[in-house]
Amino acid sequence: MMVGIAIITIVTYFIGLLLIRRYSRKLSQPIEQLAIEVNQNSTLLNIPDSPAEVKALAINFNGLITRLQEKVAQEQQFTSDVSHELRTPVMAIRGYISLIKRRGKDHPEIIEKSLDYLDRESKRLKDLIEDLLMLARQSSELSENEIEKFSLSDLVDDTVKRVQLTLQQHIYTLGAKELSIKSNSFAIQEILTIFLENAGRYSSNDSKIFVKFDEKEIQVIDEGIGIADEEKIKIFHRFYRGDKSRGEQPGTGLGLAIAQQYAIQNKIGLSVKNHHPKGTIFIMRFN
Repeated sequence: MMVGIAIITIVTYFIGLLLIRRYSRKLSQPIEQLAIEVNQNSTLLNIPDSPAEVKALAINFNGLITRLQEKVAQEQQFTSDVSHELRTPVMAIRGYISLIKRRGKDHPEIIEKSLDYLDRESKRLKDLIEDLLMLARQSSELSENEIEKFSLSDLVDDTVKRVQLTLQQHIYTLGAKELSIKSNSFAIQEILTIFLENAGRYSSNDSKIFVKFDEKEIQVIDEGIGIADEEKIKIFHRFYRGDKSRGEQPGTGLGLAIAQQYAIQNKIGLSVKNHHPKGTIFIMRFN
C-alpha cells in the first residue's frame, strides 16, 4: 500500500510539474513578446486577448507610456514657449543698443528714449526669469507643505497693505476681523498676491478692487476688462495672455500658472467667473 501511495505521489508531482511548466510557458511567451516590442520601439504595445494577466499588464503599460508621452509633449511645448518669451525682450534690448550705436551720437534724444525702453525690457526679462525660477522650484518641491492654523484676517490685511503700495486702484476688504483657518499660509498669501496684481493689471486706475473672504474661500473682485468665456479654461496655463486687449498689458504670462501650481500642491481650488456689470472674480477655495 505504501508503494501505491508513493507511486501516486510521484505521478501527481510530475503531472503538477508539467501543468506548471505548461502554464508558465503560456504566460511567459506573451510577456517575452511584450518585452521584444518594448525594446524595438517606444510606441504603444499590441494588447493580447489572453492570458488576462498579460492583457492587464499591457493595458497598464500603455497607460504609462501615454502619460509619459503627454508629459514629454508638455515639457517640449513649455521649452518652446520659454525660448520665445526670453527671445523677445533680448532681441528688443539688442535692437535699442544697436540704435544708440548707429544714431545716438548725432541724435542725443534717441539715447534717452532708448534707455527708457531698455529699462522696461530689462525689467520684463528680470520678472520672467524670476517667474521661471519660481516654477522650477515648485516643480522640484512637490512635497510636504506646512499646514498650520493661522489668522486669515491678518494674512489678508497684510497682503492687501503690501500690494496696495504698488497699485493705483484702491483695494477694499470684506471679511471677519478674527477668522482663523488651517492651511498653508505661504501658498495662500502667494496666490492672493498674484490675484491682486492681476486685478490691478487689467483694471483702470480709477476702479476698485474688492477682497471678500470667509472660512471657505477668498474672492478677488475687479472692475476690469473681464475674460471671455472661451478663455477661462486656459487662463491658468503657462504663458497664456488671452485676447489682444489682455495681451497688450505688461506681465510675463506666468503669474496665474504659478498660482495654480501652489493650489495643486496644497489642494486649494481655483476658479474664475464674470463680475457684473463688468470685471472678473477670481476665487480661491479651501478644502
